[in-house]
Amino acid sequence: PAVAPMFWDNRATGFAEQALGPVRSQIEMRGPFLTEEQIWDEIVDRLNDIPEYRTRFETVYGGEATSTRITRAIAAFESSIVANNSRFDLWMRGDADALTFQEKAGMVSFLDEGCADCHNGPMFSNYELHVLAAPDGPWVLEPDKGDGNFAFRTSTLRQLEFTGPYFHGGHVATIEDAVEFYDNYDDDEEDGDDDDENGLNPAVDLSLLDEKLQEVDEDEIEEIAAFLRTLSDSGYFKDEPTEVPSGLPVGGFE
Repeated sequence: PAVAPMFWDNRATGFAEQALGPVRSQIEMRGPFLTEEQIWDEIVDRLNDIPEYRTRFETVYGGEATSTRITRAIAAFESSIVANNSRFDLWMRGDADALTFQEKAGMVSFLDEGCADCHNGPMFSNYELHVLAAPDGPWVLEPDKGDGNFAFRTSTLRQLEFTGPYFHGGHVATIEDAVEFYDNYDDDEEDGDDDDENGLNPAVDLSLLDEKLQEVDEDEIEEIAAFLRTLSDSGYFKDEPTEVPSGLPVGGFE
C-alpha cells in the first residue's frame, strides 16, 4: 500500500499520495469555488475548527491536522480494508470444492487467452500501462488520454462484483460486457475505420494497441466472467459509523 502505483495513469505512489488527488479535483470534491492551491488549506482549517478532530489528531499524531496527517489517516484506514478470503483464495488454500466446474473452466480460459500476462500477482495486476482503446464515458467532453498516449493502468480484478462499471471510462456495466470488450479487436480489423461501432475508442490510433492484446473467444465469455466473480470477497470491512465528529450526515446528503 505504501508504494503501489495509483490512479489510472500511475501518477501517484501509495495510499497517502493518492488521497491528495480527489480533494483537488473539481469534479470529485473541490467544486467550483476554490482553486487547487486553496482547497487543502480550507480542509485543514475546517477539521481544526472541530474540537473532536483536534483532539484525535493530537492524540494520534501529536499535533493539529495538516494535509500530510489527514492523508496518512486516510491511508491507515484504507489499509485496513482487506479482501483476501474470496472463493478463489479458498481454492488456492486447498479447498477443491470452492470453485464450480464452470469457474475452473473459466480460470483455464483466463490463462489460455493470455489474460494473466497482465492480470497477475496477488492483486491480479502488473500495475503497468497499456493501450486498449476502451471508450470514454458518455459525459467526457475531451478524450481521456490516460498517460498522454491513451495508456491506462491494468486494473485489479479483485472485488469486481462491487466495483462496476468497468474500464477507465466506466463504459460497460457488467463483468460479461467487460470480458466481451476483448472480442472487439478482430472485428475492427475486418470493418475498417468504424472503431466506435465495434466498441473501440475512435480517438485512439489502433497502431498503438498493446502487443499483448488477444481476442477472447465468444464461447468463453460466460465462463471467464464466472471465474472473475470468484475473486470477490464480500467479507471485507464495510461498517458505517452512526455519526462523525463534524456532525454531517453519514454517507452524505440525500
